[in-house]
Amino acid sequence: MNTLLISYYLYSFFGSLAFTRGIFIVFLVHQGISLGKIGILQTILYLSGLVAEVPAGIFADRFKRKYSVAFGLVLVAISSLVVPFVHSFIVFSLLFTLQGIGGAFRSGADSALLFDGLKDKSDIEKQKYVTHSGKARSLSNIALGLAIVSGGFISERSWILVYSLYGACLLIAASFILSIRENTTHPVKSDDAPHESEQTIFHQLKQFFSEPKGFSLILFILGMGFIEASHTPFFIFGQILFKDLGMKASSIGIFVALAMGLTAIGYIYVDRLKRFSLQTNILWISLLTSGLSLIYLAKPIAIYAIFSYAMIDMLPSLLFVHTDNHIQQSVDSRIRASVLSTHALISSIFISLSFLGVGSLLDHFSAYTALGITGLMPLAGLLALKIYFKNESRLERAS
Repeated sequence: MNTLLISYYLYSFFGSLAFTRGIFIVFLVHQGISLGKIGILQTILYLSGLVAEVPAGIFADRFKRKYSVAFGLVLVAISSLVVPFVHSFIVFSLLFTLQGIGGAFRSGADSALLFDGLKDKSDIEKQKYVTHSGKARSLSNIALGLAIVSGGFISERSWILVYSLYGACLLIAASFILSIRENTTHPVKSDDAPHESEQTIFHQLKQFFSEPKGFSLILFILGMGFIEASHTPFFIFGQILFKDLGMKASSIGIFVALAMGLTAIGYIYVDRLKRFSLQTNILWISLLTSGLSLIYLAKPIAIYAIFSYAMIDMLPSLLFVHTDNHIQQSVDSRIRASVLSTHALISSIFISLSFLGVGSLLDHFSAYTALGITGLMPLAGLLALKIYFKNESRLERAS
């Protein structure tokens, strides 16, 4: 195994040891934050990332992707180390803003780093992005599952320790990402002014999206935005459902970790979905997750809630590996991180609005009702994606 993959896998593992992930809503409630305000905080998290996404992508393309990822990790680590000492909603808002910006510098840049790194290898290696990305995500889920279980038990002793461990692991992940030798395909001359290079990248990005291929890709990203907006809030606010069922923080951590473990197994075999077309995978996975979510409106038994929670986490996650690969292959290396950041920006808009909506619903309705309504969003995404695939067929016939 080459050093690129070793370092990237270790980054994926340590960068995902989020001991807070499965229980942070429980912590915020413990700190006196209402569910409606938690929805606002999640919206702030995604909106701050939204504002930073394109500048972060330009930064990654202008300099090196590994510097962008490491910087993002450090920002989130700082926020994590401060959070357990906070009780003010305003300060929480500032820290969530810092986390959002940190996430923006990671998103897109890390997958672009892997994709371009594999392109520098043999023809066999560069064709295995889905396989290697799936393995990295599997390690990420395994790490997250272990961290969630551990975090639940550690929280019963000390919330400070939970957040401190997470911050330390992020810094370790930053050291691994910095160890990657990155070969830029578009080196910048030393006498080039930074603002000139940034304008060049921005101009290329603008030109790409003004062309038929780029405009069509925007339609794809918009359609996927509905599916992503259903997946993330469901996973996060599912903690409230488990809490309403009488589970302790440690038990919630175990169930969330089991869901992560199932997804990790799925990632190992994610390349097998390549036997089907991307359109087919999107159609059936969206319909399945939508149906599993909508059944929540009927308030099914607890065992169904636990089973479907795991399936709703796994199925879209496997799909996102292939949609990410589709976007990567659709753009030039020079603006790859910037395009991926644009994707993350649009996704953040959808997810932010979804968090705000689901958080508000949870203040007035049961968790079953609020989570069940999220099942409508994948259906809306399918309508938008139908336009995209029709447009793609037209472009292929024209060429």
